[in-house]
Amino acid sequence: MIAFLFYKKLMKWGIMLSTAQDLYVNKKFKKCFLNLIQLSNKMSHDVDYLDLLFKVQMKLNDQSAAIKTLDVLIHKTDSANYLIIKMNLLMSKKLNNEALDIGFKLQTLPLSKNIELQLFQNLTDIYIVFNDFEGVQEVLNQYVQYKTESTYHFAQGLVYIQNDDLHLAIQSLRQAVQINPNFDQAWVTLAIMHNKMGDTELALANIEKALDINEQNPTAVKCYAIWKEQAGDYSSACDKIGNYLDKNNFDQDLTMKNIELFRKLGRNDLAFNEEVKLTYYFGHI
Repeated sequence: MIAFLFYKKLMKWGIMLSTAQDLYVNKKFKKCFLNLIQLSNKMSHDVDYLDLLFKVQMKLNDQSAAIKTLDVLIHKTDSANYLIIKMNLLMSKKLNNEALDIGFKLQTLPLSKNIELQLFQNLTDIYIVFNDFEGVQEVLNQYVQYKTESTYHFAQGLVYIQNDDLHLAIQSLRQAVQINPNFDQAWVTLAIMHNKMGDTELALANIEKALDINEQNPTAVKCYAIWKEQAGDYSSACDKIGNYLDKNNFDQDLTMKNIELFRKLGRNDLAFNEEVKLTYYFGHI
């Protein structure tokens, strides 16, 4: 009799979990979460339950709770999949030291091809953020099987730049954009290299390509504005900055550049409006 009652409870919990899964599939995330809360005392050790709870917490933008749930999943399963998810989450929160520790752990585990590729890209990104180009080169040496990836050649190009091998840097960056023509940051870096070597026309063409891909790339906008200003084309520079600032009011450098350009165009009224905005956001000019 006791066993039968326990079996009935298991069936009930299973039905409630299935209902929560259906709610998740139908994008009813709050209702799904409420259903899961009712099960928290009974199924808090169940991997399927925890996996769904993590997904719902992410959908509800509760990343702190999601990371705690993820930690339980990692403790229970030691799954490389959950580890790479946590690594990605930490990187999105700019917690790169903690993400790197997970990366080191992942390197000791057997990995699927997809997770290994993600790990390679993550390690490369972290060392680039750290400006540790010896670390970048070590990663590239360790993962030579990914020479077919645009990330590999982009990172190699950055290493060459640090070593002042500008011609080799340009070759690597060109390979990166050949593999992935939509790699806007590679186009930006390539443009900067061409400008540094005196080929301003090609530099501008490459920066325009980057902006065609991503008009919100701040480095591309800044380079475009400065180079157009140097060419005396203040109007085009203002237009590009304006498009960017419509979505990014908090960029102090570009707002100040916009003020400077408006003054050169004789549009002191527009310059004044930008000064007011700059004072409002930053408290000074």
